[in-house]
Amino acid sequence: MKLFQKTWFAWLLTAVMIVAAVGIGQTKGGQREPEPLPAGDTALDESLSIEGYTDYVLDETGTLTSKQTDQISLYNANWAMRYDSIIAVAVKRSVSGNLDDYAYDLGMDIGLSGSDAILVIDASTQDAYLAASPDYPLTDSQISTYVTSALRPYVESGKYGGGILNLFLELNQFYVDNYGLGYLDNNS
Repeated sequence: MKLFQKTWFAWLLTAVMIVAAVGIGQTKGGQREPEPLPAGDTALDESLSIEGYTDYVLDETGTLTSKQTDQISLYNANWAMRYDSIIAVAVKRSVSGNLDDYAYDLGMDIGLSGSDAILVIDASTQDAYLAASPDYPLTDSQISTYVTSALRPYVESGKYGGGILNLFLELNQFYVDNYGLGYLDNNS
């Protein structure tokens, strides 16, 4: 017990605890802050209420942080106001059957409109599918390109929230480049 009274031991114990804390933080590592919201011409209106839009985010895996859910909902609030379109998100533990069939069925079940889409991520297979309604502004080819480049690497590493926000960031840029601010833009 006299060992605990030695100053050198207290310093050693403190150093070991700091190293352990850093190690624990690094093993939880991938838990980074969500991607930043766009700025400049593509900025989102952060004053919009996200109430109601959080209902379009389902996370069975518990991997999305509340901040990520709020950012996803903020994108949807902006897109609903600007373009009358949203993207619902479902991160599922496992999807039985064909992922694209499941996504379309879920979109119909939750009552998405003709200009909406739904993103389903199957955590068990590390796969994702973005099912678009008939009037969604992107073609199937464009959707496939965005999902492959902006989302898939994140899904394959289990970083679903970061991937969804990266995809939404890219899609937001597409919307602004092609449609301006939608209904808010006097030039469109």
